[in-house]
Amino acid sequence: MHLQEPEKPKPEHLRKQAAELPPIKQQGRLADAQRALAGECRFASRAQLKPHVESLNLTSSELLREAVCGKDASRIRGVLEHCPEQRAKIDDSMPDYGFDKHSLFSAVQRNDRATVGVLLGTGANTPKRTEWCSGGLGIFDDRDPRLVDFLIAHGLVLDIHSTSRLGLMANFSESVTADLNVVHEPSNALLEVLP
Repeated sequence: MHLQEPEKPKPEHLRKQAAELPPIKQQGRLADAQRALAGECRFASRAQLKPHVESLNLTSSELLREAVCGKDASRIRGVLEHCPEQRAKIDDSMPDYGFDKHSLFSAVQRNDRATVGVLLGTGANTPKRTEWCSGGLGIFDDRDPRLVDFLIAHGLVLDIHSTSRLGLMANFSESVTADLNVVHEPSNALLEVLP
């Protein structure tokens, strides 16, 4: 039986299609039918077919979000190569993701060095703060302390507040000496009281 796959199938469509396969009508094992359907679509299992089908219905921004959340650097690279419009919006907030976080912030928050490398390689804006209505968060505001040296080595620049929070007093003094106005840079007041 050859299956007709719609242009943008949904998992429900595939479930119904699997239930219509001849072995299912005779024996009633949906799992067997789903495995057969996945095989016909050139996937080893339903577990591999399902994310593929779901991704067909996602926008490029949603695909990027899924890849960042899944810590899948190669998939991120693929999304950015095949969706040039997403590359231009790399610093935009990710859809349906808390506190209006952008992809680089989310990768740093997950301590995902491979994804950080891919995003920086595609031109992600390192000083960009999140667009949270209560005050934006910077890359160094919510990160694993062990990631700081890695981020600095990859060209991320500490703002004055992060320098102070991290206890890097030599950098703090150097920044203030170079430009006294840095002490007036905006910061997230909520983070000032949190450890």
